[in-house]
Amino acid sequence: MSEQYTDEKKRVLDQWRRLGSVDADEVPTLVDVLQDRYDEAEILLRDCEEYFDQRADIAEYSDETGHTPNEEMKMLNDIRAFLNTRKGG
Repeated sequence: MSEQYTDEKKRVLDQWRRLGSVDADEVPTLVDVLQDRYDEAEILLRDCEEYFDQRADIAEYSDETGHTPNEEMKMLNDIRAFLNTRKGG
C-alpha cells in the first residue's frame, strides 16, 4: 500500500476487507481509499495502454476474415474500452 494511506485509511480498508462493511461515519474515508486505489489502477492501465500500443499489430490477413489483430491489439482494445468507461464515453 502506498505511503498516501494514513493509519485511519488503513484501518477502514482493513475493516472493509474483513467484514464487507464499515460504520456510516467511516464511509467518506472508505470512498477516499477506493478512489485512491482506482486512481492507482488507472495509472497502471495507462502504462499498459502505452506498452500494448507500441506492440499492437495485425497478426494476419485473409480474404475471408479480413484483418486479425494480434494479442497485443486485443489487450489494447480491452484496456481502452475499460478506461473509456471511466471517462463516461
